[in-house]
Formats: sequence, C-alpha cells, structure tokens
Amino acid sequence: MPTDYDVGKALARIENEMITSMMRNIERHIREQEKEGFEWSQWQVEELRSLEEYRKKNQKKYGPQFKEINKRMLKAIEEAKERGSSDQEIEILEALRKGHIPDRMTTPNGDITGPISNSFFGVNQSKMDALVKATENDMERAEYAVLRRANDQYRRIIFDAEVYANSGAGTVEKAVDMATKDFLSRGIDSIQYSNGARHTISDYADMVIKTAETRAYLMGQGEKRAEWGEQLVIVNKRAGDYPCPHCIPWVGKILIDDVYSGGKPDGKHKLLSEAIAAGFLHPRCRDIFTTYFPGISSEPDPVTRAEAKEAATVEHQENQQQYAERQAEKFGRLAEYSLDPDNKRMFSARAEQWAEKSDDLAERRKKRLAQRKTTLPESNESIVFDEKIADRQRQLIEDLSAQYRSRLQQVMLGAEKAAGDVDISGARMRLNDKHAHTAVHEFAHTLANSRADKYGLTSDGDFWKEIKRIRREYMKAVEGDPSRWISTYEHSGRSLDEFMAEAFTHAKMRELGLKIPDKYGSDFTYSQRVLDAVDKYFGKNLSESGEKMQHPLRTKHMSIIGDIINPPDEDVHIDWPVPGDPISKEKYHELSRHVRSKGIEITGFKHYDGDIETVKEFADELGEMLDIYPDLKKGRRRITLNRTDVFSDNPSAFAATDGHIVSLSNAAYRDGKRLAEEYVNGVVDGTFAAGTTSRSVAKHEFGHLIEEYYDIDPFEVACKVTGITSKTALQDYVEKHLSKCAAGYADGREIISESFASVFGSSEKNTFALKIVQECNKIITSKGGQINDSRLKKLILEIES
Repeated sequence: MPTDYDVGKALARIENEMITSMMRNIERHIREQEKEGFEWSQWQVEELRSLEEYRKKNQKKYGPQFKEINKRMLKAIEEAKERGSSDQEIEILEALRKGHIPDRMTTPNGDITGPISNSFFGVNQSKMDALVKATENDMERAEYAVLRRANDQYRRIIFDAEVYANSGAGTVEKAVDMATKDFLSRGIDSIQYSNGARHTISDYADMVIKTAETRAYLMGQGEKRAEWGEQLVIVNKRAGDYPCPHCIPWVGKILIDDVYSGGKPDGKHKLLSEAIAAGFLHPRCRDIFTTYFPGISSEPDPVTRAEAKEAATVEHQENQQQYAERQAEKFGRLAEYSLDPDNKRMFSARAEQWAEKSDDLAERRKKRLAQRKTTLPESNESIVFDEKIADRQRQLIEDLSAQYRSRLQQVMLGAEKAAGDVDISGARMRLNDKHAHTAVHEFAHTLANSRADKYGLTSDGDFWKEIKRIRREYMKAVEGDPSRWISTYEHSGRSLDEFMAEAFTHAKMRELGLKIPDKYGSDFTYSQRVLDAVDKYFGKNLSESGEKMQHPLRTKHMSIIGDIINPPDEDVHIDWPVPGDPISKEKYHELSRHVRSKGIEITGFKHYDGDIETVKEFADELGEMLDIYPDLKKGRRRITLNRTDVFSDNPSAFAATDGHIVSLSNAAYRDGKRLAEEYVNGVVDGTFAAGTTSRSVAKHEFGHLIEEYYDIDPFEVACKVTGITSKTALQDYVEKHLSKCAAGYADGREIISESFASVFGSSEKNTFALKIVQECNKIITSKGGQINDSRLKKLILEIES
C-alpha cells in the first residue's frame, strides 16, 4: 500500500540539506580564519554567531516544507482507507459470484439487515480520526525535535573541536573531523525510543507512515466487511516471499476481526485482538490478513518448520543488508564532509566497501526469494497420501519433497516385513509406523536407488560413485570404534542403498531439529558428507551457475559466532591451524578419563589432532555447570562431547549444541591460544558479552543444554525480564545490554546461552544477563528441577559484589 509521495525520502533530503549547510559554515569560517592567522577563540565566536543564523534559517525554510509534508502524509492515510474499502468490496463481490452467501445484506433503501448497529461506523470513524491526529502530532513533535537536535549538535561541534585540538589532534582539519565524526556517523538522530536507541527523523517517519497507512487500509477493509456481515479473516502467506518471523504463529490461522469489523467471539476461532496483542501487525510488518469466506477461500496453509527456519535466516540476511546500507551512508557522509584529505580517502574507501557489501547481500536475498518461487509454491500437489498416514509424517514428506527432486507420487499404509519400503521406481512409498525417522529414511530411497541404476531405469551413476567413496572412508574410519557408527541398523553397513538412507536420515534429522532415536550415533562427520552429496545431486536449491547454495535449514544452535556475525552463506575465512598427527592412544585415554570424570560422555576424539588441554578445559567448564544443575547428569542421554568437521562450510564456528550433544569444531580447537585470540576479536567488536573469554564458550553451550532440557522459550523469558514484547525492540535492547550474538535472531535463540556465558564465564557484572539466568532458574524449580543453591549463590554473590 505505498503512497506516491515518499515522506521518508523528503525528510531525508531536508536532513542532508541541514548537514550540508552546517558543514559548509564550519569549513568557510576555518578558511577565513586561516587567512587572518587561525585563533580558536575567534573561530568559536564566528561559529556561535553563525549558529543563530543557522537556527533562524532552518526554522524559516523548513517550517513550511514540514507543513506540506504533513498535509500530503494525512492525505495518503485517507487514501489508504479508501483503497482498503474498495479492494475489500471487490473481494466480497467476487465471493458472491462464486456462491458465497453473506450473513448480512443491505436492502435497496440502504438499511442493513441483521444485528449490526450503525454506531459501529461512528466508532470506526472515531478510530480513524484518532489515528490521523496521533500521526500528525507525532510528526510535528519529530519535526521540532530535528531542528532542535541540529542546533544542539552544531553547538557541541564548536566546543569539541577546540578540545580535540588542545589534546594534540594535529591540524585544524583533523580536530574538526574528530569533533564531527560522531555526528556525521549518525546523522541528525533526533528521535529517541523508549529502549534508548536513537533514530533519524526520516527513519522514524518511514515507520510511522507505513504503520498508519496499513492501519487505515485495514480500517477501510473492516468497514466494508461489517457492511456485509463478514467477520472471519485469514493471515495468508505472502506470494514469492517468506513470512515475517515475528508473525509466523498467526500465518495460516483463521481469526475473528473484532478490531476493524466489530466481530464477536464464536467459541471456535481466536480474536484478531489477541494476535495484535502478541505482536502481529507490529511496526513495519509486511504480513496482512484478508477476508475468509467459508467454502470459497482456500483452506489455511500454515508455515512449515522449514519455512519458519528459512524466514529467520532471510530476516537475518535482510538486517545484515540494511546494516551494510547504513554503514555505506555513514562513511559516505564522513567522506563528503571531512576536511582532512587523508580522512576523505580513508572514508571513501570504507564507503565503497560497504556499498559493495550491501549490493552483494541484496543480490543474495533476491536469489533466495527467486529460489522460493521456483520450489515452494509447486510443493507436493502430485503426491497422493493415504488418509491413515500420520499428519506428522505427511508434513515431513511434503517439506522434504519441496526441497528435493523426488520421484515420489503416492504414500500408502502397509509395508511388507519392514517399518517402511519404496518400490524400485521411487514413486510409491509404504509406511508401517508413525515415526519421523522412518519417513525420512524411506524418502531418501525415493531420490535414488542403486538397483534402478543397475537396470537402466535411472542414470545416477556419479552420485553412487560419490556415496561409495564416502562409505569406503567411513568403514575404514569406524572399524573397531562403534562410538563413531552412524547407526546400529544392521543393513546400514552392508547395503549401499541403506547406508545412504541411514546417513541421510541421521544428518537430516539433526538439520531439521528433530529428536534423533537412540540407534543413531553422535558423530555426524560422514552422514553430513552424504547429506551434502544428496543436496548436490537432488536438491532444488541450486544457484543459476549450478553450484550448491547454503542449505536453508540449519541446526537450531549451529554456532555461537558464524551465523551471527555473518549471514549463513557469507564467505568467511579464518586461518585455523592445519591438521596434524592424531594424538597417541595414551593421550586419548587421558582425555577420555578426564572428560568422563566430569559426568560427560565423549565421542569422536580417537583421532583428534589438537591440544587435549583445550578440550579438557572445555570439559572442566561444563563440569562446573553440571555441579550447579545436576539434573543434566541423569537419564540415558547424558551430555556428550563430540568433535566434528561439519563446520567446514563455516570456519568461524566454534561449537554447536544439538539435543544432548555438544560438538567442538576440529579446526578451532586445535590451538587454544589461537582460539582465545579469535574469541577476543568477537568481544572487542561486541559480538560476545563483555568480559567473557574463549572458556566461556562452554558456558554458552551449557545455556543451550538448559534451554533444551527444560524446554524453556528464550523469547518468553526475555520478554518477562524486560517487559518488551516487540521482537525488533527486544533485539535492540539485547544487543545494547548483552551482545550482538544474543540479539542475532528474532526468536531469541541465543539470549539464554549468552546470558549463561556472561553470568558464569565473565569477569564483568551484567544485570540483564543475571536476571535472565534467575528467570530460567525459576522455571527449572517450577518443573521440579534441582539447582545447587550453595554453588549458585556463591557465584551470584561474586558477580553482585
């Protein structure tokens, strides 16, 4: 619902004019002073005199422009309401043409039949008037604030310049550049949100106008629905785009519009007001709802697990791209207005780098959306399911067939002498149980079958050559070491087809975040290679060049650094130590004994080629946490320390947690000193919590273990601690009070883990992190969990002191 007149751009132009005018005044007076012999005191006098002229000029010049902008803005809001009403009427008339009978009709003389009261329309008009008035008042306050902020910044620059000069900054130009750097980096950030974040008026106006226009449009739709007696709405998926991660819980849901259409509860559907209270239709929200006509509209299409994970990744990429844009603008301003030639060159180079970065990220997102258009919409209409197939299995098979070029056409109940089977053509699947892993295993057989290749039915020879090579290496590596087996299924080592299917299932279950049965092992080295091969030959997500793109589905806690600092498919390079000789049997047994003495299982380290002391330190840190939270020592699925090479596509990843398994990057943990250096870089740039060290990685991963074990929702915990319900505002707050890593995802998946790292692994006190941990402890005790109070209290007292 865009307006032809872009208020944000108009205000951005005014901001740029004000900055340009200010910087020209400063430079002009410097040049004038240099002719006479530069004196700071005289320059300040001239600048203060110029400041008063600057203030009057801005008020006179931009006051009328602000009034014109506001007039157009209010007109756009009114037009949005009219468009909403018109669009809704067309939609209703089309439903009538298809046979829909509304609950309420309008008589020829204009009277409305049914129980709706005419007072409804008066109430709705009052809402519209209030929206217009509130928007107008907000903008007037913002416009006044930008004028005042510009004056304040000008005054501060005048005095700061002399301070920097007296501190030995060098030339006059360098001193002024230092005084103006913060201002030029941020622009005229006159708007301060409740969480302390500051924004420019153009950014604020963009948010206000889009939100107001959307609400006006919905009001227009709501009035028209009320005229016809319609009250059901549905939140549909956006065509060709991913859903907003904040609104995913409501996508595919049928709601009663009690906000814009005056709908009443019917006992079957949730209310739109409930959805809005939970964050739906948040500022800048791109998701919207339409009228639902029973029997006419398509049935609800909920968001799949794969789409939800991909939506979070896409939003993260978009945030990264917007950040790159802001950085390019920042350095562009610094380059344009800096007075020192060296600074100009430096800032120009940085601006170009960030502009290229922004363009690259924008192109990647464009390709990802294009990929969605070519894969997801066509999904699985050709697959016929027996009605007795479990819903969970059906959804899983549909998700998988949306990702891969499967030959599957029919899924039936009743395999012969097995949990499931697939015929040689790959077109027909039969299932005997309701387990997710069975569906994944059998789906793998629909992709490729070595017998079908043997009889000339398919031509997947190159794929099977790669699988054979992986299987040979696997058999050699795991010989005599059952701890590295992919699966205890007897045929997985005998049949090439079954090896491929079990390996695919093993890695795919982890990727999808599904519970992995006990028959599977904890070493994913070779199963991940099989999954990569399947993605390469049968995945639909191929780039135009034919190269494999980063798969959208990732382990829930893939890493504490890679996905946060960089978008998942961004190129990263860290020169980790090269592989060396495996440790001796004596060293392996020493490491194994040490880890197990902490109540932790160990796997995958038999051929470890790094410093065992670094791993022992990690186990020590986990052991300390297990003493505080002893519940995690119980049960058959004990915490297991694993070594893995699966981070080869993401060299900046340190560790990952999946269920009860904590995997250490083979590359990162070869050298404890190098690991510590790389981690410090993350602390310096704010990626990790202040005061933490590389040893805190274990505390971070333990936070994931706690979250998983007690089924704690990190977003709910953070909302309760902060009182903030907007995910965008919460991310800003978390980044400011904890770390970029903690704020890296809209679903809050890194908040608890970073809080544990900060509270138990930092030398600095962090009140916010402590509150998060204490809230988790309340949840744990409410579920009957045990906490070693004496050890915890001692740690908390140390922090608070």
